[in-house]
Amino acid sequence: MSRTRRWVHRIGMVIALLMLTVGVMMWVVTRSWFITGRVAPELSRRLGGEVTITNSVYMGGDRFEFENMVLRSPTITGEGGELVRLGQVSVSVDLPRLLLGQVRLKDLKVGDALVRMSEDRRRSGAFNFMTL
Repeated sequence: MSRTRRWVHRIGMVIALLMLTVGVMMWVVTRSWFITGRVAPELSRRLGGEVTITNSVYMGGDRFEFENMVLRSPTITGEGGELVRLGQVSVSVDLPRLLLGQVRLKDLKVGDALVRMSEDRRRSGAFNFMTL
């Protein structure tokens, strides 16, 4: 095999390996366990409470649908600690940034929302949302 053919062969292998790597990375990013594992902690950090997502489904392109997303107070237990429960949330996520570990939601549509405000029985004027 000539030197030129070997270099062309090596370059072809590198390109194929890069394409395979990008394909695997895009496959991983669109898995529900990956998106839930990235988005829930980031929302918890930004909102100051504990965010849980029961299920997420990849809808194609950059769209995901979350089911049963809950925001809880970090210091209040029981029903009083639940601030927001969203039955369905449809989001558009910046996938390239997600690969870099950054969560950027581009579009958000909410369905079946429950917002709960509760006051502490022992302290008048102290509400659950004040713990965020």
